Amino acid sequence: MKKITNPLARAMATVKKTVDYAKAYPESFRPGTESYIFYEKMSSICTIGLETMTSKEEAKPLLKILELFAETNRPEAKAYYAAWLFKPEKEWYNPLVAKIMLMHAIEDIDDSNPYA
Repeated sequence: MKKITNPLARAMATVKKTVDYAKAYPESFRPGTESYIFYEKMSSICTIGLETMTSKEEAKPLLKILELFAETNRPEAKAYYAAWLFKPEKEWYNPLVAKIMLMHAIEDIDDSNPYA
């Protein structure tokens, strides 16, 4: 197995594994679980980075992390990703994708998901 030395690449690999596991076992990705706590920490890191970034190119890896977490079908992850796409002052502003993500987030809200 190839050893990953780039910290961002290592983080991305962990995000991908977490998301893949969350898709296979949705109950493992709920508030209070280790994988969800990892999502919250990564979202915080992405927020710090995205607040200071201006170019779409430099923001791409952090946006990709948020996009991957949105694929877990957690409405809050979808809404969070959408919020970052809906920032007109940023070069990566994309209101169409943001709207679609929010619509999907709303569809994922139900009584079995009290944290949404």
